[in-house]
Amino acid sequence: MMPFKLEFLDLAFDEWCKLDSAVATRLRKKLDRRLEQPRIESQRLHGTLADCFKIRDDKSGSRVVYVIEDDEHVVLVVSVGKRADGAAYRIAEARRD
Repeated sequence: MMPFKLEFLDLAFDEWCKLDSAVATRLRKKLDRRLEQPRIESQRLHGTLADCFKIRDDKSGSRVVYVIEDDEHVVLVVSVGKRADGAAYRIAEARRD
């Protein structure tokens, strides 16, 4: 199967660019693996974000929230942020509306 293409919402890309380089490197490795197999059911979110998935960096507490666009074969990053205050999820919810 052909890998998915990675795309960012503009605001999510701005958040990505603000990450510490070590955190970005760890998350990028995980993102690259997800492009091969984006649907990891244990990483699916719930409620209003049930169509989204997350990638965790436990060391920094950072999260990447993404949605899969099958028709375009794209993994679209919706938000990047910390889990501690729920920011990544709140932002993703607002951007999905």
